[in-house]
Amino acid sequence: MMGKVGFIGHREAFGLDTAALRSTVEELIGEGYKEFIVGTHGVFDSEALRACKEAKERHPYIEVEVVLTSLNKLKRSEFGYNYYEDLNTKMYEIENEHFKRKIIVSNRYMIDECDVIVCYVYRSCWHSGAALAYRYAEKTGKRIINLYKR
Repeated sequence: MMGKVGFIGHREAFGLDTAALRSTVEELIGEGYKEFIVGTHGVFDSEALRACKEAKERHPYIEVEVVLTSLNKLKRSEFGYNYYEDLNTKMYEIENEHFKRKIIVSNRYMIDECDVIVCYVYRSCWHSGAALAYRYAEKTGKRIINLYKR
C-alpha cells in the first residue's frame, strides 16, 4: 500500500496553477496513493483541499484528512455549515505550543506521517513557515513536488 500525501504552501499563493495542482493529485492517485492530508491556513491549503475533494468525487475510495490547528476552524464557517463535515479531521497535540508555532509544529507532524509532500514554496520567501516545512521535508528525505514555477 502506498503512503500518504501532504500539502504545504504559503498563505498567499500568487500564480498558483490550480490545473497543475489537480493534475498532480490525479497523477499521485494513479501511482497508487489513496491518503491525502491538508491543512486549513491560506490559499494553497484551500486550493489543495478543493483539488482533493474534487478527486474524491471521482475516486470515492481515497481518504482526505484535514489537519486543524484550532477547534475554532470547526466553529467558524463562512459557508454556513462545517466545510469539513464530510472529511476526517485531526488535531495534533500542539495545545502547549505558542500560538505562532502551532502551524509549524503541526506541519512537522504532518510531514512525518507522509511519504510525498506537494508544496508551493517560492525562493524569495525562504524565511516563511512554508519554507521551514519544505526544508524539514528535505531533511527527512521526503519526495517533494514543488508546484511553484521558478
